[in-house]
Amino acid sequence: MKHFSNCKILKTAPVPRLFLLVFLVTILSFFQVSTAFAAVKIQKSEAHLIIPRIKVNAVIKDMGLTPEGAMAIPANRVDVGWFSLGTRPGEIGSAVIGGHNRWDQKVAVFDHLNRLKKGDILSVVDAKGISTSFVIRGMRTYDATDINSGIFASESGIHLNLITCSGFWNPITKSYTTRLVIFTDAIQIAIK
Repeated sequence: MKHFSNCKILKTAPVPRLFLLVFLVTILSFFQVSTAFAAVKIQKSEAHLIIPRIKVNAVIKDMGLTPEGAMAIPANRVDVGWFSLGTRPGEIGSAVIGGHNRWDQKVAVFDHLNRLKKGDILSVVDAKGISTSFVIRGMRTYDATDINSGIFASESGIHLNLITCSGFWNPITKSYTTRLVIFTDAIQIAIK
Protein backbone atom coordinates (compact mmCIF):
# COMPACT_ATOMS: atom_id res chain seq x y z
CA MET A 1 0.00 0.00 0.00
CA LYS A 2 2.98 2.34 -0.39
CA HIS A 3 1.49 3.97 -3.46
CA PHE A 4 -1.56 4.99 -1.33
CA SER A 5 0.51 6.58 1.44
CA ASN A 6 -0.73 10.06 0.53
CA CYS A 7 -4.38 9.03 0.67
CA LYS A 8 -5.86 10.86 3.68
CA ILE A 9 -8.98 8.69 3.71
CA LEU A 10 -6.94 5.56 4.37
CA LYS A 11 -4.73 7.28 6.97
CA THR A 12 -7.37 9.12 8.95
CA ALA A 13 -10.31 6.72 8.86
CA PRO A 14 -9.33 3.30 10.19
CA VAL A 15 -11.88 0.69 9.14
CA PRO A 16 -13.42 -1.09 12.13
CA ARG A 17 -13.16 -4.88 12.10
CA LEU A 18 -16.94 -5.27 12.42
CA PHE A 19 -17.42 -3.21 9.26
CA LEU A 20 -14.92 -5.41 7.40
CA LEU A 21 -16.70 -8.54 8.59
CA VAL A 22 -20.11 -7.22 7.50
CA PHE A 23 -18.63 -6.10 4.18
CA LEU A 24 -17.07 -9.52 3.51
CA VAL A 25 -20.27 -11.38 4.46
CA THR A 26 -22.28 -9.09 2.18
CA ILE A 27 -19.90 -9.68 -0.74
CA LEU A 28 -19.91 -13.45 -0.19
CA SER A 29 -23.70 -13.48 0.07
CA PHE A 30 -23.93 -11.54 -3.17
CA PHE A 31 -21.79 -14.12 -4.96
CA GLN A 32 -23.86 -16.98 -3.53
CA VAL A 33 -27.12 -15.30 -4.62
CA SER A 34 -25.65 -14.49 -8.03
CA THR A 35 -24.54 -18.09 -8.40
CA ALA A 36 -28.03 -19.29 -7.43
CA PHE A 37 -29.64 -16.99 -10.02
CA ALA A 38 -27.11 -18.13 -12.61
CA ALA A 39 -28.04 -21.75 -11.89
CA VAL A 40 -31.73 -20.92 -12.35
CA LYS A 41 -31.04 -19.06 -15.58
CA ILE A 42 -29.10 -22.01 -16.98
CA GLN A 43 -32.20 -24.19 -16.68
CA LYS A 44 -34.37 -22.11 -19.01
CA SER A 45 -35.58 -25.11 -20.97
CA GLU A 46 -38.71 -25.51 -18.82
CA ALA A 47 -41.46 -23.06 -17.97
CA HIS A 48 -42.41 -22.54 -14.30
CA LEU A 49 -45.49 -21.49 -12.36
CA ILE A 50 -44.55 -19.46 -9.29
CA ILE A 51 -47.07 -18.78 -6.51
CA PRO A 52 -45.23 -17.17 -3.56
CA ARG A 53 -48.14 -17.27 -1.04
CA ILE A 54 -48.32 -21.07 -1.12
CA LYS A 55 -44.64 -21.67 -1.96
CA VAL A 56 -45.21 -23.18 -5.40
CA ASN A 57 -42.44 -23.22 -7.98
CA ALA A 58 -43.56 -25.94 -10.37
CA VAL A 59 -42.46 -27.03 -13.82
CA ILE A 60 -45.20 -26.49 -16.39
CA LYS A 61 -45.73 -29.42 -18.76
CA ASP A 62 -47.64 -29.11 -22.06
CA MET A 63 -50.77 -31.25 -21.77
CA GLY A 64 -53.74 -31.97 -24.01
CA LEU A 65 -56.77 -34.17 -23.45
CA THR A 66 -57.21 -37.55 -21.78
CA PRO A 67 -58.78 -40.38 -23.84
CA GLU A 68 -62.06 -39.52 -22.04
CA GLY A 69 -61.88 -35.93 -23.32
CA ALA A 70 -60.93 -34.24 -20.02
CA MET A 71 -58.02 -31.87 -19.53
CA ALA A 72 -54.87 -33.91 -18.89
CA ILE A 73 -52.46 -33.08 -16.08
CA PRO A 74 -49.03 -34.51 -15.28
CA ALA A 75 -48.91 -37.98 -13.74
CA ASN A 76 -46.97 -36.82 -10.70
CA ARG A 77 -47.53 -34.62 -7.66
CA VAL A 78 -44.95 -31.89 -8.32
CA ASP A 79 -45.55 -30.59 -11.86
CA VAL A 80 -48.49 -28.66 -13.30
CA GLY A 81 -50.01 -28.99 -16.75
CA TRP A 82 -50.84 -26.24 -19.20
CA PHE A 83 -53.81 -27.04 -21.47
CA SER A 84 -51.83 -26.69 -24.69
CA LEU A 85 -54.90 -26.88 -26.95
CA GLY A 86 -55.95 -23.50 -25.57
CA THR A 87 -54.42 -20.10 -24.95
CA ARG A 88 -50.74 -19.80 -24.02
CA PRO A 89 -50.13 -17.97 -20.69
CA GLY A 90 -49.58 -14.27 -21.40
CA GLU A 91 -51.62 -14.22 -24.62
CA ILE A 92 -55.13 -12.84 -25.10
CA GLY A 93 -57.68 -15.31 -23.79
CA SER A 94 -57.82 -17.71 -20.86
CA ALA A 95 -54.84 -20.00 -20.37
CA VAL A 96 -55.52 -22.92 -18.04
CA ILE A 97 -53.05 -24.71 -15.77
CA GLY A 98 -54.06 -27.75 -13.75
CA GLY A 99 -52.38 -29.67 -10.97
CA HIS A 100 -53.13 -32.29 -8.37
CA ASN A 101 -54.07 -31.36 -4.80
CA ARG A 102 -53.34 -34.91 -3.56
CA TRP A 103 -51.36 -37.72 -5.13
CA ASP A 104 -51.17 -41.22 -3.72
CA GLN A 105 -52.49 -39.89 -0.38
CA LYS A 106 -49.70 -37.29 -0.22
CA VAL A 107 -49.69 -33.52 -0.53
CA ALA A 108 -49.36 -32.38 -4.14
CA VAL A 109 -48.51 -29.11 -5.92
CA PHE A 110 -51.99 -27.53 -5.61
CA ASP A 111 -52.81 -28.84 -2.12
CA HIS A 112 -52.95 -25.29 -0.73
CA LEU A 113 -54.59 -23.60 -3.73
CA ASN A 114 -57.63 -22.88 -1.54
CA ARG A 115 -55.45 -20.58 0.63
CA LEU A 116 -55.03 -18.05 -2.17
CA LYS A 117 -56.91 -14.78 -1.84
CA LYS A 118 -58.16 -12.08 -4.16
CA GLY A 119 -55.21 -9.77 -4.88
CA ASP A 120 -52.49 -12.44 -4.54
CA ILE A 121 -49.85 -12.41 -7.28
CA LEU A 122 -48.50 -15.36 -9.25
CA SER A 123 -46.21 -15.61 -12.26
CA VAL A 124 -45.49 -17.78 -15.24
CA VAL A 125 -41.87 -17.82 -16.38
CA ASP A 126 -41.55 -19.31 -19.84
CA ALA A 127 -38.68 -21.46 -21.15
CA LYS A 128 -36.86 -18.31 -22.36
CA GLY A 129 -36.98 -16.72 -18.90
CA ILE A 130 -39.75 -14.25 -19.78
CA SER A 131 -42.11 -13.64 -16.85
CA THR A 132 -45.79 -12.69 -16.92
CA SER A 133 -47.48 -11.79 -13.63
CA PHE A 134 -51.14 -12.27 -12.78
CA VAL A 135 -53.38 -11.05 -9.94
CA ILE A 136 -56.13 -13.23 -8.52
CA ARG A 137 -59.57 -11.75 -9.14
CA GLY A 138 -61.63 -14.58 -7.70
CA MET A 139 -62.19 -18.26 -7.12
CA ARG A 140 -65.09 -20.60 -7.61
CA THR A 141 -65.91 -24.24 -6.92
CA TYR A 142 -67.65 -26.26 -9.63
CA ASP A 143 -69.28 -29.67 -9.47
CA ALA A 144 -67.01 -32.27 -11.08
CA THR A 145 -69.66 -32.97 -13.71
CA ASP A 146 -70.08 -29.30 -14.73
CA ILE A 147 -68.85 -28.40 -18.17
CA ASN A 148 -67.94 -24.75 -17.96
CA SER A 149 -66.35 -23.29 -21.07
CA GLY A 150 -65.83 -20.00 -19.18
CA ILE A 151 -62.81 -21.59 -17.56
CA PHE A 152 -61.17 -22.27 -20.93
CA ALA A 153 -62.41 -19.34 -23.03
CA SER A 154 -62.39 -15.58 -22.78
CA GLU A 155 -63.46 -12.98 -25.30
CA SER A 156 -60.96 -10.36 -24.17
CA GLY A 157 -58.14 -9.74 -21.75
CA ILE A 158 -55.21 -11.88 -20.70
CA HIS A 159 -56.14 -14.44 -18.07
CA LEU A 160 -54.69 -17.50 -16.36
CA ASN A 161 -57.02 -19.94 -14.63
CA LEU A 162 -55.70 -22.55 -12.21
CA ILE A 163 -57.73 -25.70 -11.61
CA THR A 164 -57.50 -28.60 -9.18
CA CYS A 165 -59.76 -31.25 -7.71
CA SER A 166 -61.45 -30.48 -4.42
CA GLY A 167 -64.28 -31.74 -2.27
CA PHE A 168 -64.46 -35.41 -1.33
CA TRP A 169 -62.95 -38.48 -2.96
CA ASN A 170 -65.58 -40.64 -4.64
CA PRO A 171 -64.29 -44.24 -4.80
CA ILE A 172 -66.93 -45.18 -7.41
CA THR A 173 -65.94 -42.48 -9.93
CA LYS A 174 -62.32 -42.46 -8.70
CA SER A 175 -62.41 -38.69 -8.66
CA TYR A 176 -63.06 -35.79 -6.32
CA THR A 177 -66.58 -34.34 -6.19
CA THR A 178 -65.71 -30.72 -7.08
CA ARG A 179 -63.14 -28.57 -8.91
CA LEU A 180 -61.60 -25.42 -7.49
CA VAL A 181 -60.82 -22.76 -10.09
CA ILE A 182 -58.70 -19.67 -9.43
CA PHE A 183 -59.32 -16.84 -11.92
CA THR A 184 -56.54 -14.32 -12.59
CA ASP A 185 -55.85 -11.30 -14.80
CA ALA A 186 -52.48 -10.32 -16.26
CA ILE A 187 -50.89 -7.30 -14.60
CA GLN A 188 -47.38 -7.43 -16.02
CA ILE A 189 -46.68 -8.85 -19.45
CA ALA A 190 -43.47 -10.36 -20.80
CA ILE A 191 -40.76 -9.06 -18.46
CA LYS A 192 -37.38 -10.61 -19.07
